[in-house]
Amino acid sequence: MIPPNIRFRLDNLQIGVVFISKRKFEKRTETYVEQYQKKDMRNMFTNVRKRTDYSLISLCRDKVVEDYLHSGKYCIRRIGILVNPFHYAPKAAILLFYSKIPVRVDIRVVSGMGGSVYQDEAEMRQYHRISVTGLENGRNAITLSLFDESGKRIKARTIYITCRNIKDQEQNPVIGTDTKMPSAYHQIFITGGSLNPFIFRADGSLFHYMEFEKFRTSFYGVYPFAKNKFLWQVRHVGAPSFANPHSPLLYEMDFMGRISKTYHVKKGIHHFVYEMPNGNFVTFSGSNEQYGGWITDGHTEDILLELDRDTGKVVRTVYLKDIFGTQYADMVDWIHGNAMEYNEEEDSMLICMRNIHSVVKINWTTLEVKWLLSLPSLWKGTPLEDKVLVPVGTVQYSFQAHAAY
Repeated sequence: MIPPNIRFRLDNLQIGVVFISKRKFEKRTETYVEQYQKKDMRNMFTNVRKRTDYSLISLCRDKVVEDYLHSGKYCIRRIGILVNPFHYAPKAAILLFYSKIPVRVDIRVVSGMGGSVYQDEAEMRQYHRISVTGLENGRNAITLSLFDESGKRIKARTIYITCRNIKDQEQNPVIGTDTKMPSAYHQIFITGGSLNPFIFRADGSLFHYMEFEKFRTSFYGVYPFAKNKFLWQVRHVGAPSFANPHSPLLYEMDFMGRISKTYHVKKGIHHFVYEMPNGNFVTFSGSNEQYGGWITDGHTEDILLELDRDTGKVVRTVYLKDIFGTQYADMVDWIHGNAMEYNEEEDSMLICMRNIHSVVKINWTTLEVKWLLSLPSLWKGTPLEDKVLVPVGTVQYSFQAHAAY
């Protein structure tokens, strides 16, 4: 029986394509990791078990990718290929090559046995690391078209990646059904629960997924950002809390599995993160403060934090008790925010709060309440009574809403 690594090489023999050895790639990664650790830990002595953080491993893998890219070995006639170099994207690969002049690259992938097609575009440059995903078992055809600054196509070639052992994640809850018209969405991203984050096509087939294995995210999943990034809330690290788990360790990651930033949030975050137009992100956290009558433990999920995208520093803290008062603060997790959305034109924020059965719209700068969507009797006799939306006809209100919009 032919070993899988030898079979892969035989399947992918072709002129002008070099599949970079995973063994050599990992060996170079380990060398960089050791160098960083010797530098950072040379004066540190401990009997605590040490584990290499994934962000350092990712940094070193990325450095090795750049070494190969700038080695002078790869051009459009001799393309270097790394299959799943960051270990968390089984259906992905990175193509490496240099062009003598800056060119824009258009990418067209016809994947495996399913024959599905997707297209992408890489920006104008000379050193190219092209991310490709959607690979399937079978022969995946990848066509690269190079365009100069005038928009003229100056070169094109098709290469192939043949895969045999790509496994779809264990659980795919999506079932394709017959439809009467084409879907408005070619691909849909799913995250949360016990599933790895994944993207499925309109027919229900799996396009891409992240295989985090022992480094799984929290049950709240990951939080999508612009430019094909997301925020990964690490599951195995927790901040002190009197209720639900709050993760203080966050990774900004792309769909190749590469970490670009690490954030440490002292109080931890919970449930939801929203990316603001300026790049900062807003999330729920806990004050751990005591207030509201007989409660002796610190409250959780009762504040909003805005974090600077570049530094990770908290630039704003909003105490929700300052907006809603403390009359309902009769339990530790009395608000339990679980969704928010910002409207830049209005400078307003929608916030869904499960345990006070309300959705509120506030001015994000002044924190003035614009309106409350809730059962009117819940706010009768409070300072916010006149902010509750008046129902027209019969209204079925939401209670314990989990993201009510």
